[in-house]
Amino acid sequence: MMNDLPPVRPVEAQIRDIQQQVEIIKQGLAAVSKPWYRDGTTVVASLAFVFSLATTVFSYPQSQQARFHDQRVELRSLIQRQTDLEKELITRTLAECNWNKSLAAKRIGIGRRTLYDKAVRLGIPLKPDGD
Repeated sequence: MMNDLPPVRPVEAQIRDIQQQVEIIKQGLAAVSKPWYRDGTTVVASLAFVFSLATTVFSYPQSQQARFHDQRVELRSLIQRQTDLEKELITRTLAECNWNKSLAAKRIGIGRRTLYDKAVRLGIPLKPDGD
């Protein structure tokens, strides 16, 4: 039964272990009691955080601006496509109605004055010879 117990360490070794543990605890307390700006690791981590935050703050509006620009370009192309389709519809309908503006307006489903205004805005001739 006596052989099952761990060997007894000399008292000097136990005292050295306790002194080492006390030194480790003192260093930990000293690190905790230091102002944050005197600890290099904390300063570097803080600067990294500030840099990443600043990068995000400044890059977000730029990404939003780029997205907004892309949407404006897409909107312009859609408006241009709508204008082209409107011009084609009015021109074709006027030709089918022998350039009778009232009949063409009825077929399209708009008023005669609206047809006239759209034709002028889109540069569509109101007579077959282009006058």
